[in-house]
Amino acid sequence: MLQLGKGLRSPFGFFLTAWFVSFGSSAAFFSLYPVLMGQVYGVSPNLSSSGYAIPAGLGLVFYTTAGGWSDRFGPTVVMRIGLGLRLMAFFSLLLLSIAHFAGSLALVGFLFVVLAWSLLSVSGTALTARLSPIGEGEGMGIFNAATALSSVIGAALGGWIAGRWGYSGAIVLAMGGVSLGLILSLSQHFDSDKRSIR
Repeated sequence: MLQLGKGLRSPFGFFLTAWFVSFGSSAAFFSLYPVLMGQVYGVSPNLSSSGYAIPAGLGLVFYTTAGGWSDRFGPTVVMRIGLGLRLMAFFSLLLLSIAHFAGSLALVGFLFVVLAWSLLSVSGTALTARLSPIGEGEGMGIFNAATALSSVIGAALGGWIAGRWGYSGAIVLAMGGVSLGLILSLSQHFDSDKRSIR
């Protein structure tokens, strides 16, 4: 328990907060994806499934690029790029929902939501290994637990918001959480310094 407290009071804890809010809010969107695409953009389940599978496949190839960028520019920069890309994609999806555009354009926006995951996955694990003051194994366990918990909370919150304000509300939630995560990541340069944040 003392080890956990030590980890959360460090730059690692600051990083986890940024990760928690950005991942959880995105989970709200992903948990509703097939129904949301049909209700908001008129995309059939068959087409929305293809719209998920294709960028997911492309994302596997993009992992190599993300790893190269992480080595060259550092995982902090890669995380910020991933969050920025996802934020712009969610913003475009919100605009399309307001303007009632055809679903094909929404699938293009969703493509970038999924592709951003390669950048976030690579940078997230790299920053966990770099920042954890309690060892890489323990740090990775906390990171995975935070990811799972934020996913559950985000999915539940997304469903509640969709039921109360409509499916576009889940897109607003995703934008808000990713924006907060990006702001937090910009306010602190995560590096190998494992001291407590002053």
